[in-house]
Amino acid sequence: MRSDDDGFATIWVMIAMVIVGLMAAVAGGVGVVAVTGERARSAADASALAVALHVVAGPTAACAIGARLAHENDAVLRECRLSDADATVQVAVPLPGPLAGFGPAIAVARAGPVSEGPSSGGVGGLSPSTRR
Repeated sequence: MRSDDDGFATIWVMIAMVIVGLMAAVAGGVGVVAVTGERARSAADASALAVALHVVAGPTAACAIGARLAHENDAVLRECRLSDADATVQVAVPLPGPLAGFGPAIAVARAGPVSEGPSSGGVGGLSPSTRR
């Protein structure tokens, strides 16, 4: 004797598996975006500090050093501005794989002299300030 419900549970289990798989893919994508954003912020902080530390070499040389450091962190220096001893940089880190279509993770950081002096926690009197 065959029931009309034969295989009904199999269909629901398959639907549930697809939903769980999609949720896992979305969670993985969110994690990759978060990690890429942190990498962008780290690269921006490091580049801004490097530019500020080399400001005496002139804006072109200082920004070239910042660009090289950004590149070493798998980032691209998109903008580099110097105002007195303050350096402001913008870097971009591309998202990997199929997420690349959403554009890069972008971070801006500023570094410059600390008004209280070198003992206030910055490196060599410089303090990173990342705008998120």
